[in-house]
Amino acid sequence: MKNKREVISINLSTVFYQKIVDEIIEPGLNKFDARNKLAEIIENYKIIKQENDFERYDIQINIEKYLRDKKRQGLSPVTIYSYGLILRKFANFMKGKKLQEITKENLLSYFDYREADENVKEVSTLETTRSILRSFFDWLKEEQIITENLMIKIKPFKMKQYIVKALTIEELETVRDACSTLRQKALVEMFYSTGCRLDEIVKININDIDWQNRSIKVIGKGDKQRIVFFSVRASIILKKYLESRNDDCPALFITERKPYRRLGRRQIQKEIVKIKNKAEFTKDLSPHVFRHTMATLMLNKGCPMSVVQELLGHEHMSTTETYAKVTQDYKHQSYEKYFYQ
Repeated sequence: MKNKREVISINLSTVFYQKIVDEIIEPGLNKFDARNKLAEIIENYKIIKQENDFERYDIQINIEKYLRDKKRQGLSPVTIYSYGLILRKFANFMKGKKLQEITKENLLSYFDYREADENVKEVSTLETTRSILRSFFDWLKEEQIITENLMIKIKPFKMKQYIVKALTIEELETVRDACSTLRQKALVEMFYSTGCRLDEIVKININDIDWQNRSIKVIGKGDKQRIVFFSVRASIILKKYLESRNDDCPALFITERKPYRRLGRRQIQKEIVKIKNKAEFTKDLSPHVFRHTMATLMLNKGCPMSVVQELLGHEHMSTTETYAKVTQDYKHQSYEKYFYQ
């Protein structure tokens, strides 16, 4: 018996195969003797199972593994769904090509194809696609499925600087006057006074509200919890809205007709559009505009940026700083007030 075992793959080396032929097959051993002889032969080898190339390098299979991994990391169902749509479009374009076969030229061809798509109207769509594919290929490299992340060679798409314009106090009052129902009024006050994201408002239950402190524990990005506050005005309108309801649904905002259920993203967005149309607004009005308005007005009144960061649930201060950059009117007013001629 050899002291050092030979290492072979499952496809069997010539020597190993010949041993089986010479010592088991040709002698015609019965199954018990054959089993014992095979065990004796294997004792001299370390056999490693070769992974199925199809499963290991298949794009679709790895996309599903990647999405499951992102779900475990705490990404929201909406984000997981969006990632899945973009990655599956990429897989369909590659037409069954294995991951290790994808070249930089293939990636460039895909982006040329997406750029030519008449449904892709914004550069931001291409940049989002690039970012998600970069993340996917990073994951593939970490999992040792590929040896090089070719997506790092694909340059970012130049995007126009799009700054969400906050509402002025006058515009905010116009929006409030345009609300036709208690639910619309409550939605506007909750978005504005809490600075919550759309998904955060959707998830709020009535029992989450601390009426005494006018605060709510919300679940933000990555399932991170934080405390947000709402105004006296929001509290009064919210209580009127809840008193007008006759249901046992736990959700804060619900549908108007039976069976009562939680108001979803699309339904809330439609309500905001109705308010915008009635107010005859030409500028953008969305849940994010209310969030932006809350942050901008607080910063303009001198609120520390670190506090606004906490209220908005920003992980990095740099994200909050984008709100401060658009307070040009306040800067001008401050300059006129404090600059000594």
